[in-house]
Amino acid sequence: MTSTTASAGLDAASPVALVLPGAGYTAQAPVLAWSVALLAERGWHVQVVSWTIDAAAEGAPEAFVTAEARSALDAARASGATGPAHVVAKSLGTWCLPWALREGLPGAWLTPLTTEPAVRAALDAVGPEHLAVGGDVDAWWRPEGLGASGLELVSVPGADHGLRRPGDWRASLDLQRGVLERVDAWAGRSA
Repeated sequence: MTSTTASAGLDAASPVALVLPGAGYTAQAPVLAWSVALLAERGWHVQVVSWTIDAAAEGAPEAFVTAEARSALDAARASGATGPAHVVAKSLGTWCLPWALREGLPGAWLTPLTTEPAVRAALDAVGPEHLAVGGDVDAWWRPEGLGASGLELVSVPGADHGLRRPGDWRASLDLQRGVLERVDAWAGRSA
């Protein structure tokens, strides 16, 4: 359970992105890897978390993920990054949504676990400075009733929990490009 600086940002005041992976979807997987790249190209400080999921993490995922997010933010601050903090999280990483809401941190939430009450309640309370993207064939993506607070909510037709279209790599590339365009637009609004 560590975080590394993938990009130091243009200067100390550059926006800071805390990138939190899924349980089996690391920051080297396509949607997060390209998100890291686009944020770095925009001049953001990008702090990437990697973790090993153990029984304690499985038993208390919100506490585990929140502690990792805090630790990543502390590491970014210790490196001299003073800019406004943001979160880019995938699946398990979205367990930090309640913390991000309390701290006022905007987020790009990729395949958030909307079937988990704490994640759903936080997602339902966030405003337009947040983006949530899920695939309409993902069992954890239940966007019905969300978005009343102004959250940008995107359901990707035919996409699964990996934001892929099973059995069609070309279509998967196309839909992931669309997801990344949304993340890039969110980053442009958030900086």
